Amino acid sequence: MNTAIVCLGANTTDALPRIGQALVFLQGCATVNADSGCYPTEPEYEAAANPYQNRVLVLATDIGYEELYSRSKEFERAVRAELPADSAGLVNTDIDIVVWNGDVKKPLDYASRYFSLGMSLISHKAEYERSQQCCEEAVHNKSER
Repeated sequence: MNTAIVCLGANTTDALPRIGQALVFLQGCATVNADSGCYPTEPEYEAAANPYQNRVLVLATDIGYEELYSRSKEFERAVRAELPADSAGLVNTDIDIVVWNGDVKKPLDYASRYFSLGMSLISHKAEYERSQQCCEEAVHNKSER
């Protein structure tokens, strides 16, 4: 089983549904083990006209890196073909495999604020879920006494 950490992004007016479409596409290729949820970020490496919506996913998949990369880029191309010709600076779907089985594949993305924020959100969600589980166990144990 392979592990991929993927960053999704879009900066069009329909960014949230586009990221949702990318998530559904990836769920057809892999199991989502962790999800940051969508969050806004400012453009970091280009002078894009609009802020981005990003989402980081931790995926488990039986397919190899090249296959997941190829499928992701095919999906991107199909979706990007829907953009009008005058859409310079707009990205309606971006799927980047940032880490594959612990190997950083996209160092610039890995070092970015938008990726770090997504990883942080995943970490905080996991901590929250652990604390909730501990609270529920404590309440359950107390009620048994």
